[in-house]
Amino acid sequence: MEDNMQTNEVTIEKGLLKSIAQDVRALNTVAGGIVATQMKIIQSEDGYTVKIKAPTVPIEAYNIEINRDQLMIYTTLEEDESSEGVITPFFQVLPISSGVNVEAIEAVFENGELQILAPFYEEHKSSEIKRINIRQI
Repeated sequence: MEDNMQTNEVTIEKGLLKSIAQDVRALNTVAGGIVATQMKIIQSEDGYTVKIKAPTVPIEAYNIEINRDQLMIYTTLEEDESSEGVITPFFQVLPISSGVNVEAIEAVFENGELQILAPFYEEHKSSEIKRINIRQI
C-alpha cells in the first residue's frame, strides 16, 4: 500500500504573528493573567491594611491616589511597545473612613504584594467606651 500523504506548508508573515502574540498577551493581562488579583482589607486597632497580590504585575504598574474621601488603586500596563495604549487590569475605589489619618497613608511593595497602610488618628484608636449622661430639661 502506497503512502499518499501530502505535506502542506503554511507561511505566516512575521508581523502578523507578532500582532497575534501581543493581542494574546493583552487579553491574558486583562483577564488577570494566570493568577487573578487578590485583595484583602484588614482592620486592626491601629488602622486599615489593604493587601493586593498580583504576581504578574510589577511595582511600576501600580498607582495609588486619594481623591477627596476615596482611595483609588489601579494598575496600568502598556499594551505594546509601538502604541500608546494602556490596559487597566485592576481598578478599585475604597471609601476613606473619617477616622483615618489621610496624611499618614503609605504603601510598601514586598514579595509581589502591595500593602497600603491607612492608620487611624490617635483619638480614633481609643478603645474606651464613653458613656453619655442624659439630662432632663
